[in-house]
Amino acid sequence: MIGLREVYAGLIVVTLGCYRPTFREGVSCGAEGECPTGQVCRNGECRSPSKIPDANPDNCPNPTALMFTPTNFDVCDIPAEPPALELTTLTPIDTDAGTIAGEPGGIILEQDGGPEIMLVAARSFSLASGIFIDVTGSRPLVLVSLQDMNIDGVILSAGNLSNAGAEIDNGSGVALEQCGAGVGANGVADGSVFTGGGGGGFGAVGGIGAGLPAMVTVAGGEENGAATVVPLRGGCPGGLGGGPRGGAPGGGGGAIQLVAAGTITLGELGQINVAGGAGRGGGSQGAGVITSSGGGGGGSGGAVLIEAGLGITISTGAIITTAGGGGGGGAYDAAAGGDGSNGGTNGAGAGGAGAIVVATTSEGGNGGIGGGLDPVAGSDGASGI
Repeated sequence: MIGLREVYAGLIVVTLGCYRPTFREGVSCGAEGECPTGQVCRNGECRSPSKIPDANPDNCPNPTALMFTPTNFDVCDIPAEPPALELTTLTPIDTDAGTIAGEPGGIILEQDGGPEIMLVAARSFSLASGIFIDVTGSRPLVLVSLQDMNIDGVILSAGNLSNAGAEIDNGSGVALEQCGAGVGANGVADGSVFTGGGGGGFGAVGGIGAGLPAMVTVAGGEENGAATVVPLRGGCPGGLGGGPRGGAPGGGGGAIQLVAAGTITLGELGQINVAGGAGRGGGSQGAGVITSSGGGGGGSGGAVLIEAGLGITISTGAIITTAGGGGGGGAYDAAAGGDGSNGGTNGAGAGGAGAIVVATTSEGGNGGIGGGLDPVAGSDGASGI
């Protein structure tokens, strides 16, 4: 949970397993137009010349729409007269289909060094309390407001087994080249025992796929991506559990960028959830359980980037989570392992091992290392101001 933090005058918030605000410009000019060294007064606000868009009005519909240079897209990509968006009902956004509530909307843009993004622009933007934006699809989502943005509901782009929310196919654990070694390793056999899959890595290294004492274990995904969230992209999946019925991996969390020319307020009930998906328990993928199948590794959390010209307020009770998913439990004989939990901690979850000497299973929920004789809790990822 994130407490009350009011940060003024053009702030960027980046969440990639951590919370790192960086001050930007936008303070009011002095009575005679005074500004800090290196800035000029523009429309009553102090701006660095390099942050004021210098675009040809013939091919740029909104050259001064934000009064600062946004990240991961160009201000000229914003339509000239976008509508106001006041969302008061559940609103699904499919970034693959380019649809909002089933209707065409948004703009698909290329991104240097990263996946395509879907940009949705509005004159002003508000999300009512108790209302969800459910984001699916492989492209990250960018929401832009030319005035203020108020989030009192929930923006959800969490990874799971069927919803990518990132640049991955969570159902099969296949990742695009952005993840590379960030994908958790698949579980392996050690004698008649199968280990759990490794957790996905992103802002932190993924959890190690669990195994019994003195047996082989597999590595979690490597740390990857940029702390600045440039390019904008989601997290990475875990590895498949070892064995004929190894648990499916959890998918990486998605990527959300919020941009406003004015202020961005995350209300006390507001949430942005790009948690990683839970790994599936061993032996639970079909009829008939095969002896000693490992659980799937949890997916890493995704990324959140927030940019505003005039300030950002994150209220008491508001939540931004980039937590990694828990690993699935290992199976023993006819007993299927339990699934992990979605977004358990800020660390990526590891898979559970298939036990062969005791007729019990355990879950690697909350990012823990499950299975085996002695389950061990996983460690949280970095999280601080």
